[in-house]
Amino acid sequence: MNSFSSRSAWWLFAISIALLAGIAYLSDRSTARYANSEHWVRHTREVEWRLALLRSDVASISAESQASPAKPGTNHSALRQVENDLRQVKELTEDNPVQQAHIGELTAAVGLASERQAIDQRGMGQAMTLLDQMQAEEERLLAHRRVVSAADYQWLRTTLAVGLFAGLGLIGFIFSALLAQLEAGQKAERAVRRLSGHILVAQDAERRRLARELHDDIGQLFAGIKLEIEMFTRSHGASRSLENCQQMAEQGLSETRTISYLLHPPMLEELGFQHAVEWYVDGFIKRSGIAVRLDFTEPFERLQREVELVLFRVIQETLTNIHRHAGSNEAEIHVAQGSDVVNVAIRDFGKGIDPELLRNIEETWLGAGVGLGGMRERVSEFDGRFSIESSPAGTTVRVSIPLPVREDSVTNGDRKPQAARSSPAGPAEAAKNPQGAGQL
Repeated sequence: MNSFSSRSAWWLFAISIALLAGIAYLSDRSTARYANSEHWVRHTREVEWRLALLRSDVASISAESQASPAKPGTNHSALRQVENDLRQVKELTEDNPVQQAHIGELTAAVGLASERQAIDQRGMGQAMTLLDQMQAEEERLLAHRRVVSAADYQWLRTTLAVGLFAGLGLIGFIFSALLAQLEAGQKAERAVRRLSGHILVAQDAERRRLARELHDDIGQLFAGIKLEIEMFTRSHGASRSLENCQQMAEQGLSETRTISYLLHPPMLEELGFQHAVEWYVDGFIKRSGIAVRLDFTEPFERLQREVELVLFRVIQETLTNIHRHAGSNEAEIHVAQGSDVVNVAIRDFGKGIDPELLRNIEETWLGAGVGLGGMRERVSEFDGRFSIESSPAGTTVRVSIPLPVREDSVTNGDRKPQAARSSPAGPAEAAKNPQGAGQL
């Protein structure tokens, strides 16, 4: 499913509202129709009940008249009851002209329209016939109204069922659209991460290339200048200018080595993460004057080359931030290696990060800068966790990266380091010259 644009989303919202409004309207009308049809069914049953009472009262008057033919006035109260029943039936059947006509005839038959106080046999026969006709009319109406009520009930069920399925279909469609959007977002995020990973790999490769060129080209050039000055000095004697040139050549050679090692320390590949960090921290202490306590779990095994590079860059960037921004005179680095994870915690005792900036960094990474953003992206490439904790007492950067299970894992003590490249500025020379090789 293609992802929706903002306009498509608004159209879908409008259609959903219209559909739900239509379903609600049809359901309301169907409910009203069914309630009305049920009302008329109950009305017809009430009329039938009143007709049954009227039949009973008429029959009781007739029986009383037959029992006491010489006393016609004894059924006066019964006639009043018949009159009351007829009035109620007339009120209930105001909407039916047929029943209204029958009520007029029935009134005449029972003598209520005259001064008679009793119902004779002829009137009784007419009354019973009229009651039978009225009962038959109500039975006809009841049958018709029950059919209408059943149809309205089926229509109500159909409307509710259609509304339910339409609502479920709409919910399913929106849910599938949201899933498609989420999948598209995840694909985009994975693509961005892959691109970020490629950029970081290309950056490391470019650093390695620049470090090699600095070391092999400019470093060799400074070394050659230094040798030529020394040879010229032995042949023609020393002078103040030559000594200055020699010192500048030595300083240029030292700075070139420093930049080369910081761009891509060869010790990281040749001796491993632990030795490279110890070498870098030693140079950092001499350069910055910040006391750094470094703690490794022992024994510390060699990690994947890419993981070692990521952790080294995190420590390098964090120490640089401490030196530039924290205002701390000391720092701590703890590196703990477990069976399936490696954890790094770097803590300073400076002024901390502004709470608003820290909240923005945690929520959106706005204001994190290139360094923190790069560290986070590097760690996320290995499904790791990167977090920052800060208070007025200092800041702690925590990194946790899961480790793949390796059958051939070896410790630094068991593994022999690879042979150093034969060059004037190899790891051994860097160890001899930490003042230059460990610069920021």
